[in-house]
Amino acid sequence: MKVQDANLTAASIATTPLAAPSPASTTSNSERSGADDRVELSGVAGRLGSTLRADAQARAQRVAALAQSYQSGRLSWDARQTSRAIVNETLSASAGEPAGHTSQ
Repeated sequence: MKVQDANLTAASIATTPLAAPSPASTTSNSERSGADDRVELSGVAGRLGSTLRADAQARAQRVAALAQSYQSGRLSWDARQTSRAIVNETLSASAGEPAGHTSQ
């Protein structure tokens, strides 16, 4: 199943309160079909939210360090190498290859 919700963020996943059970979900197991079916997402969603927050913090720290290096004049890069890497990444992604794989 694919979820497409522009309003769904890592923070909202981890902090969204659970909904109250609906009247249909409070019926006894004998009254429902598929009474043995069960889905549990709260633990997974919490771990996913924590991981995404940690990744976002690490990424923000890396960007801040790069910005500081750039502002101090210590950051330099090869524009040709950068553009080739961007093109190769795009071509690999469109071909279904794993990220970072180059076919040169």
